[in-house]
Amino acid sequence: MKIGIGIFAKTIGYSKVKTRLAESIGQHLAEDFYGLSIKAVKEVINDFSKKSEDQVFIYWARPYGKCEIRTRGLSLGASMYKVARCILNECDAYLLIGTDIPQINTDILNTAVSTLKNNTNKIIFGPSLDGGFYLLAGNHIPNLKLIESIEYSKSNTLEELTKAFKNEEIKYCFIDSLSDVDVAEDLPLLVKYLENRNDLLETQKNILKWLKNLA
Repeated sequence: MKIGIGIFAKTIGYSKVKTRLAESIGQHLAEDFYGLSIKAVKEVINDFSKKSEDQVFIYWARPYGKCEIRTRGLSLGASMYKVARCILNECDAYLLIGTDIPQINTDILNTAVSTLKNNTNKIIFGPSLDGGFYLLAGNHIPNLKLIESIEYSKSNTLEELTKAFKNEEIKYCFIDSLSDVDVAEDLPLLVKYLENRNDLLETQKNILKWLKNLA
């Protein structure tokens, strides 16, 4: 099976990053965190790609900077639609993730792929504790109008999106929830999660060390 992983990222210096986090800890520290988070996500995806029994292709999606898929000027909904469509032109299925979940790991990615294979007609969500989602996967993508009709980065984003799916009779299912990092209050949850795992990669150890120094 050919699986394409679309990673949504921003380029520090060209795009504003972690603006809500920056309100609490300052722009410089927020950018430091985001840079570490990108490195952690990249290492996890590369590790998963090497170990997977499937063919894994990686697509970086950015508005600016080096990438495989350009998202400049697009809303989040339109960006997800474009990236999913581009991946499906070359692969059997897509996994879309962001870069504010440095705690993501191969267990979660394996669960997503296994769920995808066992539910081939469903869209798969990895719910975020803030009401959104950190992962979207499938072998088809709902139409652009539906994807763009949702207001993202809200406490009811996933609720509204699944409600729209039900109205269109689009089947979906969920995997494990994670807490992404948008505001300073999310950082202790990230520390706790990382401390409870014994399989951290080097970049994840680095971000845990950074977070403890920040505290």
